[in-house]
Amino acid sequence: MNKCLKERRISCLLLQHPRLAPSPMEPRGIAVDYHPDTDGVTVWYSTQTPHRARTELAAILKVGAARIDVIAPDVGGAFGMKASLFPEEVMAVWAALKLRRSTRWIASRSEDFLTASHGRGARCEGQLAVAEDGRFLALRARIDSPLGHWLPSSAAIPAWNAGRILPCGYLVEAVDIVSKAHMSHTAPVGIYRGAGRPEANCLMERLVDCTADKTGLDPLEIRTLNLLPEERFPHKTPTGYVLDSGRYAAVLEILRREADYDGLVDMCRKRRQRGEIVGLGLGFYVEPCGTGWESARVTLNPDGTALIATGGSTQGHCRETAFAQIAADALALPIDAVQVAHGSTSACPAGIGTLASRSTAIGGSAVRQACLDVLDLARSGDACEPLTAETVYTADSEAWGYGCYLIVLSIDPDTGTPTIERAHCIDDAGTIINPAMVDGQIRGGFAHGLGEAFMEQVVYDDCGQLVTGSFMDYALPRACDVPELTISKLATPSPGNILGAKGVGEAGTIGAPAAILNAALDALRPFGVETLQMPLTSEQLWRAVQSAQQDRSDEIFPA
Repeated sequence: MNKCLKERRISCLLLQHPRLAPSPMEPRGIAVDYHPDTDGVTVWYSTQTPHRARTELAAILKVGAARIDVIAPDVGGAFGMKASLFPEEVMAVWAALKLRRSTRWIASRSEDFLTASHGRGARCEGQLAVAEDGRFLALRARIDSPLGHWLPSSAAIPAWNAGRILPCGYLVEAVDIVSKAHMSHTAPVGIYRGAGRPEANCLMERLVDCTADKTGLDPLEIRTLNLLPEERFPHKTPTGYVLDSGRYAAVLEILRREADYDGLVDMCRKRRQRGEIVGLGLGFYVEPCGTGWESARVTLNPDGTALIATGGSTQGHCRETAFAQIAADALALPIDAVQVAHGSTSACPAGIGTLASRSTAIGGSAVRQACLDVLDLARSGDACEPLTAETVYTADSEAWGYGCYLIVLSIDPDTGTPTIERAHCIDDAGTIINPAMVDGQIRGGFAHGLGEAFMEQVVYDDCGQLVTGSFMDYALPRACDVPELTISKLATPSPGNILGAKGVGEAGTIGAPAAILNAALDALRPFGVETLQMPLTSEQLWRAVQSAQQDRSDEIFPA
């Protein structure tokens, strides 16, 4: 027998992700202003992809795109759900053109639960083979993602993403990965903040913790042992994708120091000896940040002001502030001299939109390139006339953000109520344009990740009826449910775009659920609990404790 095979150990597990409702603050909405003089419409639309919406509306309704102008202001959140057209919205535009009058449709919250796209819901199975020294040898993964009864834009992306990013940031030469999707008699399932990344990451991080338990290695040490070393970048993964840059081991070392990891491990050990139910969990993650192109147009005025028009959009996360900073830096102007236009198919060049954590890395690079181009014009042009440069920027390669989350979690033995006592993360988003905005994105993503881990779940009954049709039945984290999050940062510029930026908008949704799940299972390990499924409700945790205590009682006092 091969010595390597003789010395290997295999960890196996099954994860069932809950189906989630994206639940942006503003539901879906559309207002269509009909113009009798042109027989066209201006569509005020709650979307994150205005140019794509215009193109698809024109194609579906078989009208010229020139008859449709889409305007997307701040839309109160989107999270991937508003990247697609929905039937009600198409009908609103059709009715305006057919009846030659303005129309409007706004979804109620219950209608969004019933008919808007959901997220997650994947079933993930994995096996990880390791040598006796803890080095990973091979990964086998099977991912099955639901699609619902019709396919919104990017419906297959979660299954694709989940398969392609495995084995995440780890060095595993041999892999056997199958990711598939299937239709179902439910609401559609599409991209939702993370879109396949949390599914793959959670599977890998649970396997890593299971392996640490089997080998007796510390969870942080086994990660450090198997993460890609800095000299391996750029690294082509077994699935054929290229990780651009990173200092993976460095983020763990910084987290160890700044979160006092060793002290927390010792604290948990002592508290468990006193009978408390407490655990510590880690969740390393990688975050691919989109590929392709984005557009920008820059007009430099003789009075020293500039107008930036981007093909992207904003969902209320201050994208225009970041773009103004990029332009002000490139043009050597004060930031208040820069105006940013976005979200309009008539006022802005055609673009992709805001999704997949691509806006700063690709959209911001387009802004910078257009600024450099207009400066070239200024050097040879007439300083008394406005100068305009427009560019379509294509990223050289995909940027990959990464980081790690640490959670200390305790469980009340009488009620099963979980409490996050410590939450610390470190993220590498490459070149950072606005630190406050980055912190906001991280905290927002963390709230999403916490929601999936503890409370959110769309439920259908056996007859296919939606049980969780309102916030009376579907739990979202409130402000008081989100604990303080300590944020550390590392900045490794990406070679994939001229800004060196990486995405960070989905970091918390990717890293936090795995860390929370690992912390809960670490807390329950003394009870012999090896498997839990999200959401980690107090009922599930209470039952796990009671079942373990009953089993112990049966062993001591057999029937």
